[in-house]
Amino acid sequence: MNDIVNIKIFEDKELVKSLDVSLPVILGRQDSVEAGLYTLQVNQVPPKITIANLSETTVGRSHLLLEPLLNGLVAITNINPNRAVQILDKANLAPKATFHSELPTSITFEKQGKKRIILSASGSELMSTISKTLPPQSNQTQHSSFSVNLSSFRKIAHETVERGDILSWLGTLMDVLQSAADSDLFFIQAVQAAVGMVELDQAVLYLFDGSSWTIRASHTAPGASTDIIPPSQRILNIIVEEKRTFWQTIHFDSQTSKSLKDVESVIVAPILSSQDQVIGVVYGTRLNRNNLIAQTQIDGPRNPLGEIEGRLVELLAKGVAAGIARLDQEKQAVQAKVRFEQFFTPQLATQLAKIPDWDIGRQAEITALFVDIKDFTRLSERLDPSVTIKWIQDTLNVLSEFILNRGGALVDYIGDAILAIWGAPEIQTDHAERACLAAIEMVSCLSELGPRWEGVLGERMDLSIGINSGMAQVGNIGSRHKFKYGALGPTVNLCSRIQGLNKRVGTRILIADSTEKMLPGNLLTRRLAAFLPNNFENPVTLHELFPPGQAFWPRPKADYEKSLSLFEKGDFVLSARMLGNYRAEFPNDVPSLQLLYRAVSGMVEGKHERHPVWVFREK
Repeated sequence: MNDIVNIKIFEDKELVKSLDVSLPVILGRQDSVEAGLYTLQVNQVPPKITIANLSETTVGRSHLLLEPLLNGLVAITNINPNRAVQILDKANLAPKATFHSELPTSITFEKQGKKRIILSASGSELMSTISKTLPPQSNQTQHSSFSVNLSSFRKIAHETVERGDILSWLGTLMDVLQSAADSDLFFIQAVQAAVGMVELDQAVLYLFDGSSWTIRASHTAPGASTDIIPPSQRILNIIVEEKRTFWQTIHFDSQTSKSLKDVESVIVAPILSSQDQVIGVVYGTRLNRNNLIAQTQIDGPRNPLGEIEGRLVELLAKGVAAGIARLDQEKQAVQAKVRFEQFFTPQLATQLAKIPDWDIGRQAEITALFVDIKDFTRLSERLDPSVTIKWIQDTLNVLSEFILNRGGALVDYIGDAILAIWGAPEIQTDHAERACLAAIEMVSCLSELGPRWEGVLGERMDLSIGINSGMAQVGNIGSRHKFKYGALGPTVNLCSRIQGLNKRVGTRILIADSTEKMLPGNLLTRRLAAFLPNNFENPVTLHELFPPGQAFWPRPKADYEKSLSLFEKGDFVLSARMLGNYRAEFPNDVPSLQLLYRAVSGMVEGKHERHPVWVFREK
């Protein structure tokens, strides 16, 4: 082989020095501060290139010996007694070991990959862009990756390219970027654009799954063979490591690899995922003129490949990366939408599918609603199980529609009960009102559900609904085996207890004070009492929520709340008298009967320990 090789030195992915040297040569750190950094020290045999400063002890003073071999190979010997290096990030070259490598190849001196050496044959030097390619949707602070590349491209092209050519290139680039945004034609358009803009004879788009390369699209210029030219595996390996665009002019000799024997030059740009991993390349080749089928297709000499062509192909590769990212997002969105529609409206499911990490646990202000069928156990004992299932399904389907129509999230079905929440995952400032309107609609639908099942049940069915508002932990409360969006915390636990109190108090819809305070004035509520549910330390004030159109309103509210105020002050006699008069006109008002009973008990027994709180020792 030619004993002269090109050595490129990279620090933190940035090229700091490129020089041609004759082999053999040693790579190592400075012997003294007087020895120049990144220079060839010829005062020793063999000469040494100082690739690291004196303080970088991860590199030995004499670390590697590079020697020429026949057949285009280089012998790389680790002459450091303590530290290994990596060849192409795969072969671990232990101390005193030797590796015979083809060119180009790369050597890494640190596990973090901060110092890297690339060796290539002199005269067919492997050139690259200075900066690495950025992934799609990168959050680099200085600019977006597209603006950075366009800016650098503009500087390079300003004085060397005709204005008409620049405008034509940008138009072609925009076509590719547009197809990447809204169609799946960007694969073929990218390789067509690469052939046209960079005067390539062939461009192939390869996809990489981490272990193997597959052809996704290809395009051949008129006059060139349509046979796919095998890619240089060495260049592909370097692309995967470096994540930057490379180009190389090939000077064929007896040591040139077979994959490059008909090739004049190659240019390769990486396609990166949003996770900054190489998932493909745009691989372009120019053939030797004597290998072109139709010489008449060639119109004059072609400019050699350089920085402008590298930036153009890199921009095409980035357009492909953006298109692949879009396809992946659309695929994930479809899968997520199918999953989400089990819990949310189709409209909300579509929105959530576009929002990353929406299901990660977070604190949110929500309103929770529990609803179940009153006396379900007693009623279901009369029915055949198959009939019970039909009854539950019919009822839960109807109730679920009211929840979804009001923008709620269906969290769980628990036997004959439903748990729903508002305020998450979508932020809803009116979450309390939405939940209450859904509850009113549920109660109103009993005029249809009741008659429909009365013949089967032997009586009209009824509902029990509890509503509470507050902070909760929301997100995926399931496991990695089963997704389940929901809410956890005291707000939800208390909601369940509130729902259970309906049976004790004689109501259909009970709402917490925290919910009532958020409601507009047009909803009908009355304060019932301060309650202490079982296993809770602090009492909660509950209100009864009524459907609109109540007869004689606001008397059920005004008379009851005035009697309640007298009771709370300890005036049991006057409270009982008012309630007696009220019940003469409203005998079916069960909560007023409960309060009358408590007032009479107060007259007989006096105030109890937790007066005026209504204490429950059972769920």
